[in-house]
Amino acid sequence: MASIPQPPKAPEVKYVDLPDLGETFADSVRFIGFDGQTWRIELTVTRLLPELLNPAKPGPLQDAQRQYPALRLVLPINTGLELVNKLTQTMGAMEAQGLIKKNEPPKPSMVMPDSKGPH
Repeated sequence: MASIPQPPKAPEVKYVDLPDLGETFADSVRFIGFDGQTWRIELTVTRLLPELLNPAKPGPLQDAQRQYPALRLVLPINTGLELVNKLTQTMGAMEAQGLIKKNEPPKPSMVMPDSKGPH
């Protein structure tokens, strides 16, 4: 019986750490898009502008907040899928440890004509 030829293994790329590489903090995801070839992700950070705070005339806090881009990340399709898979695995582990809880899907409701609410 003839054996099926196996495709050659891709060479393993050695990881080299860059200890001086800084981290980027973000507190929200502003945009995720896919153009057919690349994922585009924009992460932002919210800053409080003290000069807009007026203790003599208190107003809504959001008036003194601004959102700034912190990181614009562009990933090829395979790397984006790898990120999704790793995030899914991490979320599953966090859920198993009780650190997070999966949201329950909303229960369907039906509104009948001449009705005042769901039945």
